[in-house]
Amino acid sequence: MREDLSVSLRSLFVLVVVFAIYGYSQMPSFENDSYVVMAWHWSPPIGLFGILLAVIGAVVSAVALKGWKKIVYPIIFVVLGIGEAVSIYRADDQHKNEVKALQDSIQSLKDKIDHIATTVPPSERQGAAQQLKRQIDNPYLRMELGQSMNPKWAFETRFILTNPNLLSVTGATYYCIIPHVEAGGMLSLNQPTNVTNLVFSLLEDLPPGRQRSLLCNFSASEGLVSRVDPLIVNIWVAYLYDNKPRADGFKFFAKHKEDGTYAWFPGGAADPWPIPLPKPR
Repeated sequence: MREDLSVSLRSLFVLVVVFAIYGYSQMPSFENDSYVVMAWHWSPPIGLFGILLAVIGAVVSAVALKGWKKIVYPIIFVVLGIGEAVSIYRADDQHKNEVKALQDSIQSLKDKIDHIATTVPPSERQGAAQQLKRQIDNPYLRMELGQSMNPKWAFETRFILTNPNLLSVTGATYYCIIPHVEAGGMLSLNQPTNVTNLVFSLLEDLPPGRQRSLLCNFSASEGLVSRVDPLIVNIWVAYLYDNKPRADGFKFFAKHKEDGTYAWFPGGAADPWPIPLPKPR
């Protein structure tokens, strides 16, 4: 067993040497007339060390242990190593998306400033700058009705969310709320009760000037709301803007038509609702 363990340790030493040589080869040099400056600049693939640790732990366990431990411990090392690599990869991918959103926001702000400096007449620049400041200090979202995939089903209609601001909207969740579902007469209640139907979904980051199509997925309770007329839905969007929690609400209502389809209309500001706000990152 000592010989096997010695072989494993020698293999580990060889792996360390190989990685050291590879890392040294990635070091760029900055030459001068009298000296050469070497800078460490090695960026290993995401999750590499997690996988390496799992392999080494599995090999050493398989060689040094006996019985059930010889099988179980290597499996544990491999599973933990893969899990660590996956979690690191996901965190890195999320960080890249956040950096890209920030870069898009900065570029949008630069474009706005360049537009004021080069296009707006000097006499109007102060007013344009003040309007730009109000847009930065008081962000808001817009929502409008989109197309319906099947007008005979109320919630096959899409709702189009727009970010008209200078920075990206992140960490967003939208909530679709139907109040007074009992008005459709499909529920048998012993006493008058206000029944509310709610669904929610996460929303991808929304860069400046971009749109997202939202779907209120009430397919599981379509029968409960099909007889409500008018059918009212409140859509609240909770999000982070400049890493500050905010929420905007919108109201729409649908009327039944004689041909069995629905006609949707904007209904103004949404009714107040205690939705949770995202936590700053």
